[in-house]
Order: sequence, then structure tokens, then C-alpha cells
Amino acid sequence: MSFLNPVFKLFGRFLMLLYTSTGSYVLALVIFTVLIRLVMFPISIQSKRSMMKTQGLQGKMQQLQKQYGKDKERYNAEVQKLYEEEGINPMGGCLWSLIPLPVLWGVYAIVRRPLFFMYNLTADQVTAVQEAVEGVVGEITGSTAYIEIQVANLLNTDSSALEAAKTALGDAATKLSTTIDFNFLGINLSQTPQLKFWANGLSWNSIGLFLLPVILAAVSFLTSLVSQRTNKLNNGNGKDESNSSTDRTTRQMLIMMPLMYIWFGFIMPAGMCIYMMISCLIQIGQEMVSARLLRSRFMEAQNKKDEEERQKKLEESRKRQEKIEQRQREEEEAKKRRKKNAVNAKKKSDEGPKTDKSAIGIRRYALGRNYEPDRYGGVTPYRDPTDLVDEAALEEALAKKKKNKKNDKEEVPTETAEVVETQTTTAETEAELTSDSEPETTDSGEEES
Repeated sequence: MSFLNPVFKLFGRFLMLLYTSTGSYVLALVIFTVLIRLVMFPISIQSKRSMMKTQGLQGKMQQLQKQYGKDKERYNAEVQKLYEEEGINPMGGCLWSLIPLPVLWGVYAIVRRPLFFMYNLTADQVTAVQEAVEGVVGEITGSTAYIEIQVANLLNTDSSALEAAKTALGDAATKLSTTIDFNFLGINLSQTPQLKFWANGLSWNSIGLFLLPVILAAVSFLTSLVSQRTNKLNNGNGKDESNSSTDRTTRQMLIMMPLMYIWFGFIMPAGMCIYMMISCLIQIGQEMVSARLLRSRFMEAQNKKDEEERQKKLEESRKRQEKIEQRQREEEEAKKRRKKNAVNAKKKSDEGPKTDKSAIGIRRYALGRNYEPDRYGGVTPYRDPTDLVDEAALEEALAKKKKNKKNDKEEVPTETAEVVETQTTTAETEAELTSDSEPETTDSGEEES
């Protein structure tokens, strides 16, 4: 990351300024770490928000696991759909948590190379100082990555090495006007902790160096535990909705993070242990503050979402109930129709076959569907056309008909007059027929007698 060297040099000069102001390397690291964590606090809140949202979906993901657990492809598709509906990036929490890594890398570079970043020496000047110091104290052993911090420690503890370095720098010797004291409670923070702390003889320095990574691992475990507890505390419904995969991941993180930090502690200068320890302690405070700040918003949004889901379920239940009632009504109506049809069929069977007056033979509607034989008041009685007609009686009946028609024209409506006329004509005709038949009967009787 050589392209970041200008930024790292800016941080290194700021750390050197803090050391010059406080006179303590540890105190300068503490202030430096606090300021960095404050700057990254918005990032911490964003990471916390993403984690809390993801944690709040564990209940739904558990339901999807029960429904589509055997179909991995369908399960992954449903989970992705759930993330899209909720507007959550499953990698959001991880991505935000990765942002502090460049800062950690920068602090590591500043700690292990104080001559280049804190003293603001060039690469050639660093090489000149190193050669000058080795010319006085001998060859410096150990990891080549930490040669600079060992030389910086010798500049503070060995005056002859400091004079040699100033001579090698010439006009730039003013950059070494302030040397760094890495001592903290009898522990030299420029050295790297060793697992076999007894190898070079027991001393408080070797024991203290060994304890620093162990304490760092414990603080890291506490940080992970607090982070996970605050995530569960704010899952919106007060219930632990984590599933087996989440629990497994949680346990793995609780184990892996302390192991990673303890490994860092034994391969880096002890000053990095101080920085990471302080950073973890500040992170614990930020986790609790973030949880308190986000809790009300998160729970309000979660409650609103739960209420919407409850209303949606009620609406679905209402629609299902309406469908059931509609189906029941249709079944009742169908039952009534079947019962009515059965009653009608029984009545028809009881009445027997019905004669169709419009039929002729096997032709059912030969006379028309609307045929009614009694539509015009019955059939006119038959009269034999060979019978004699009494012309006098007929003329008398017609004259009477005209007279009645003339008298009733103004009183009786047209339709009524026609009916009366028809009835009168029919009556007169019958009377004539009767009168015609009577004489014949009398004559026949006389002949018989």
C-alpha cells in the first residue's frame, strides 16, 4: 500500500505531535485511537444498523428453512427475495465492518516504522540511521519488518547510538530532537511478545509482553459478545429468533476473533496490542451507544412492519372467510333448487301425463306452441244448412238488433256494444232456430195422431 504512504505519514506526524504534547507513548496511542474511533463512529452505527436488520429477519428465515430446507435452490431464491423486500444487503454489516481495516493497517505501519512515518525521514535517511546505529551497538537481530522500531528504541536508550544517527543525518539531525520512550509500566512496547517468555530468562518485561496478547484476546471476546447481545436485544419483538446456522456462526465468531487477535499479538510489536486493546474497549462503548440510539427507531419500524403484516393476515383471513361463506350460500341455494326440483318432479308424476292440445299425433307442436282451443269462448253450435230458415223471424231479429244498437250507441262503449250485439244476434239466431223446429214437431205430431 505504498500509494497510501502520504496518508500514513500524515497520521504518523499527528501521533508524534501527540507524543510530544503528552510525553507518553501509551497516552498518545490512547488519544490517537479514541479520535480514530470517533471519526469512524458513523460507520459503526451503519454497520450496527445492518446487523440489527439482518438479525431481525432470523424468524422469517427460519420459516423459509422449514418450508424449503430440502430445496436449496428455492431456499436461496426465497431468501434473496426476502432481502430485496426488506431492503437489506446481507453483506452490509460485513462491508461496513471491513472499512476500519485500512486504518488498522495504517496504524500497524506507523508503529513498526516510526523512523519513516513519525520522524518523517526519507528511505535513504532511514537506511543511514540504521547503519549508523548498527555501527555502534552491533547488528540488530530479529524480524526485518521491525528493525525501525528497534532502532527508534535504541535512539532513546543509547546516547552513543543517537549521536551516531545525528552525525549520519547531517543537516536533517533536527528531526531526531525528540526520541520516543516505549516503556510502559516496565514493559518495552517496541519488542514483540514471545510464547516462550521464559527462554531468555524470566523478567517482568517478558511476562508483561506475554500477558498483553492474552488480555487482548479476552477483550476481543468481550467485544464480540457485547455486539451479539446488543443485536439480539434489538430484534424488535423481544424474542430470540436465531436459527441453528446463526447460532453456529455466532459461536464460531466468538472463538475465531479472540484467536485471531492473540495471533496478531504474538507477531506484532507490543504497541499494536495496546492500540487494538484500546480500540476494542472503545468499540464496546460504541456498540452500547449505537444500540441505545437505534433501539427506538428499530423497534418503531419493526412494530410498524409487524402491524402491517398483522393487518395483511387479517385481510387474508377475512377474504378466506368470505369465500367460505359464499361457498356455503351457493351450496344452500343448490340444495334448495334440488329440493324444489324434486318436489316439482313428484307433482308431475302424481298428476300423470299431460295432454298437449297443440299436438297432432306424434307431432308435439303441430298446431303451434301457443295454441289454445278455448281462446275465443268455445265452439259455435253446429246447424244443418239444409234446415229451413224463418225469414220473418230473422228480419224481426235484425230490426230489433238495429234498434238496440241505435239506442245503446251513446251509452255503451264500442267494445261492450259489440259484445252485446254478438250475444243478441246469437240469442236471436237460437230463438229463430227453435221457432223453426217447433212447427215441424207439431206437424209430425198431428200426422201421427
